[in-house]
Amino acid sequence: MFSKKEVKYVQFSDSVNSTQGQQKKAKHEVDFLLLDISNPIKLKFKKITYNNPNPLFFRDSIFLFNKKYCIDNLFYNKQKLRSEEPLRLNYASGYTFSFNSKKYISLYFWDSSIPTSNLRYCIILFDVSDKENIIPYFFDEQMSFNPACFGDFNNDGILDFANWSNGNRLELMSLAKNKFKPKKNKFVIIEEISNTSFEINWDKSKWIK
Repeated sequence: MFSKKEVKYVQFSDSVNSTQGQQKKAKHEVDFLLLDISNPIKLKFKKITYNNPNPLFFRDSIFLFNKKYCIDNLFYNKQKLRSEEPLRLNYASGYTFSFNSKKYISLYFWDSSIPTSNLRYCIILFDVSDKENIIPYFFDEQMSFNPACFGDFNNDGILDFANWSNGNRLELMSLAKNKFKPKKNKFVIIEEISNTSFEINWDKSKWIK
């Protein structure tokens, strides 16, 4: 509802093929679950099980067009990676969409480590316009996995992201030089009416007119 230019999303099939297996590295051995999320796009998600040690070489990974992306490498600062616990993310949904001749894949994961009834989602966006030079972007603690969080909200022809993180503030971010950067003084205040419904307080919000 915030975007004047409609972006058409295509959701991956809800049915996924799963394969259980084991992976060995030196003296370590762990179990994993491999999800074939989208065969036509060659997209897989390998999830390491909980009840095994998780050294750096046993981390949840995405395989996109046969290239491996460790999820922790995307979200953690490299200097902190060795001291951080592995992220415990579960695959929720995936979409493809195009914007200004660019092709994107957005993947949504929910964080199972946060003990709350309001699930928080992490989003990984891949620019797959050039399969030899895929560009990943990542967003943590999104309160919704609705794909409409991406669009052109200020109608300037640049891909935007509506960032709804902690609290009741939804902020506008725009893609600039391969980074999504916040737009100053552009935000929406969302107020919870009940456990399942929200409304926008336009008096307190400063969004694009």
